[in-house]
Amino acid sequence: MEDRIKVVFSEQKFEPGARLSIGEERVPWRILEVDEEKQTALMIADRSVCNMPYHSAWEHVTWEKCSLRAWLNGEYLNKTFSEEERDAIQKSDIETPDNPQYQTKGGALTQDRIFLLSVDEAERYFKNGADRICTLELKPWWLRSPGEFQTSAAYINWDGDIFEDGNSVVNGLYGVRPAFRINLNSQFFQSRIRCRADGRRSIKLPLYAVKGETLIKVYSWAESIVLPENVKKIAKGAAEYCIELRSIDWKTKTIDIEKNAFYACPFLKLPAKLYQTEEELDDEYAGYLPYDPIAIASVLKHQKKGLIWVVGAFRKIGEDKIFELLDAIRKDPSNVRAMERLSPYASLAAKKGYASVAAMLLDYKNEHFTAFDPTKEFTLDQL
Repeated sequence: MEDRIKVVFSEQKFEPGARLSIGEERVPWRILEVDEEKQTALMIADRSVCNMPYHSAWEHVTWEKCSLRAWLNGEYLNKTFSEEERDAIQKSDIETPDNPQYQTKGGALTQDRIFLLSVDEAERYFKNGADRICTLELKPWWLRSPGEFQTSAAYINWDGDIFEDGNSVVNGLYGVRPAFRINLNSQFFQSRIRCRADGRRSIKLPLYAVKGETLIKVYSWAESIVLPENVKKIAKGAAEYCIELRSIDWKTKTIDIEKNAFYACPFLKLPAKLYQTEEELDDEYAGYLPYDPIAIASVLKHQKKGLIWVVGAFRKIGEDKIFELLDAIRKDPSNVRAMERLSPYASLAAKKGYASVAAMLLDYKNEHFTAFDPTKEFTLDQL
């Protein structure tokens, strides 16, 4: 009989700062405000769901007329959320005030299920700039408020600062963090809430999923999980993009961990001994922990007593490609992509007569790779 998937849940208080699982499971939704009188909760995506221009054309525009609003309340709403979830998302009266610094017009009142925060709301609902940062992406994200001109929109910078000056509405590099108000009396919400003896409410969240002896999924809001004794394997990509994850505890003496199991888990602490094999990591990187984007987290096996991990495998490239990239760097030393791909091959470059390129590659490695102490814990930062 095929192994069934078992999902393990946790409970958290239903209050601002807590997260709710709704829609696409890789995007947790954060509670910004609970309005007991209106029985609604204001939610925002904990990270950007995509990069997209505020508007499809460089012209005078307000939130009411912008293409991003149309997409959020049309294609995005219908493809991301189930019918039950859409019923729970309330249609809200959205007022977009004029720009507080430049008095650029905010436009007419709208009725939206999905919307972006305004400048005022971004100040009100977050503790500080650090609280506004897109933790995983470190990217700017749009607000619905106009910028200095009617052809620009305000945004949150990558460091969490509010930029009321804004940027061009056709800029397609900024992130989108949708927001909505959920009806607390809806069937969807009631099925996930529990009233405690002290009168407070708590909400049930999935933490991880196991199939047989394999951990197949860790949900992105999980901070710490303890696996049952029967789990002997962590599947490829099981915990990818779990930016809140700090620790995993398992009971078995040996556990197999497939490649990219912990991809983009910047705060996850792992038992430390860096162990390289010729197939996985160039000898030149002995004593270094790679965090370059080209590096692939390759944690193959953990042994409870030996604390042996294999990390940092590199994509292999053929010899012809190596020489092609060496020539590209020689012609254009600012070719960062080529530098990234060739950083493990500085010794080879020197041996093949590319001394100046080898020196640049070594400088790049020293700048982008951090020294590693195998006796201490480490984090897979930016892998």
